Amino acid sequence: AYLANVRSRHALESTSDNVIAVVVGTGEILPGEHPPGTIGSDTMAAQLRDARLAEAVKAVVLRIASPGGSTFASDVIYREVLELRKVGKPVVASMSSLAASGGYYIAMAADQIYAHPSTLTGSIGIFAMLPTFQRSLEKLGVRTDGVGTTTLAGDFRLDRELGPAARGIMQLSVEHGYRDFIGKVAAARRMTVEQVEAIAQGRVWSGADARRLGLVDKLGGYDDAIEEAARLADLGDDFSVEVYDAGIGIGEMLGLRIQ
Repeated sequence: AYLANVRSRHALESTSDNVIAVVVGTGEILPGEHPPGTIGSDTMAAQLRDARLAEAVKAVVLRIASPGGSTFASDVIYREVLELRKVGKPVVASMSSLAASGGYYIAMAADQIYAHPSTLTGSIGIFAMLPTFQRSLEKLGVRTDGVGTTTLAGDFRLDRELGPAARGIMQLSVEHGYRDFIGKVAAARRMTVEQVEAIAQGRVWSGADARRLGLVDKLGGYDDAIEEAARLADLGDDFSVEVYDAGIGIGEMLGLRIQ
């Protein structure tokens, strides 16, 4: 009854042909399609793509509350934000209570970044881990053996300790990802790599400190981001706001979580 009343009231309101699309990203960033509560790279990329292709959409607000997640998934979303800007549609990132690591990664390509003074932001860094359980198996009397034909044969098996070559590969991958991250931040924020490196290294800043350090453009909330998007798109007061909903499947409707 509540929803019927609200929807009926909204249906009677006058709407504009100029739309500011709001794409909401909440939770861990993961590859593929995922329901609300997590940020699926394919799910959010499709929403951003829809906003880019929709003629009525003149600007986009990216509302973020995320501690980060997959580097690959974050990069998929980051590239869709860049595509929006390429076609001339302004993007404003609005950080909620948390936008760190991958959360900052997907925000940095926006035209403007807004944060609350207390928003946890930054955490420009990357790490990787591969848990192994050979000692747990040892306690159960389970051991492994075998013959390999290459230097790396069996090095990434979870029932064995990582060998020096495998550790080196993972370390090089982390260092490459970190250099890529700070390089993109430097380009997006018009800073040098050295300036970004000085405030990166995985450290977390408050929104107020992030503003002072140049990682955030302005301090403000969701409404401020909407107003900024309208200003950047030269809409004045002639616009309506449409929240892009990822929707839920039958599993989520029934209270199930299907992965």
